[in-house]
Amino acid sequence: MRANLHHMTRTGGDSVPEEWILLLHGILGSGGNWAGFARELAQKRPEYGVLVPDHRLHGRSDSGSPPDQLESCILDLEMLLRQFPGTIRAVIGHSFGSKIGVELAIRQSSIRQAFILDADPGPLLLQGKSRSDFQVLILMDALRAAPPLFSGREEFVKYMGGFGFRPEIAGWVGKNLRREEDGLRLNLDLDRIENLLLDHHEFDLWPRLSHPAVDTINFIVGDRSKVVTDTTRKQLIRLCDQSPDRHSLAILPNAGHWLHVDQPRMLLEKLLERLL
Repeated sequence: MRANLHHMTRTGGDSVPEEWILLLHGILGSGGNWAGFARELAQKRPEYGVLVPDHRLHGRSDSGSPPDQLESCILDLEMLLRQFPGTIRAVIGHSFGSKIGVELAIRQSSIRQAFILDADPGPLLLQGKSRSDFQVLILMDALRAAPPLFSGREEFVKYMGGFGFRPEIAGWVGKNLRREEDGLRLNLDLDRIENLLLDHHEFDLWPRLSHPAVDTINFIVGDRSKVVTDTTRKQLIRLCDQSPDRHSLAILPNAGHWLHVDQPRMLLEKLLERLL
């Protein structure tokens, strides 16, 4: 069963635009993490609106039903876009949202441009490695060990700090907290979300980056990111050198994986430079 996706829109002009940018969040995030960024993007380019959905099992979207795979997320989005009155011209995907975004762009003829924000296009091999080698799995395990209820967001931020996560990171994960009678409960089905993540890890996007259905695919990476390795960066540089009209790579200084937390202004600037 497809999931009905909660979504928000941001516009920067006096009238509702006909053309839109789709902004896809990463694993364990939500569209709400990107609300302010989407508003600034729409204000800078008021001819576009920005559509920001929550993936299945995230934020305020429905859970849908298994299998929980990238394909399921793409089909959820296609159902949303069939009902959406605007035309999507570009897609921006952060981390988990990146592979979904490129695949969606290949299938949707109106989408001519894709942005990949701090994501490795290739499959991630987990064999022979510990969960502690991957920050997102450390985050997942911290949430699994969390108490069922928190008295407030400050307690949640303090709890996440015990696992080494900065208040800014705890803040965006905390968008998934829901108010109940006796406190805040984390509204995440972590087992199903990890299935989504593992399917994302297994998918190889490299062959899709040259697909003619999309005019340009641009990459933006944090210089401190542990997600995009030096080997991958060299591959991206070669790809951009081979097809400079089709691909570009920007490295954001003093930014880790969560670019919109570490360097939101610079991220916006790099996106605007490349947005058709």
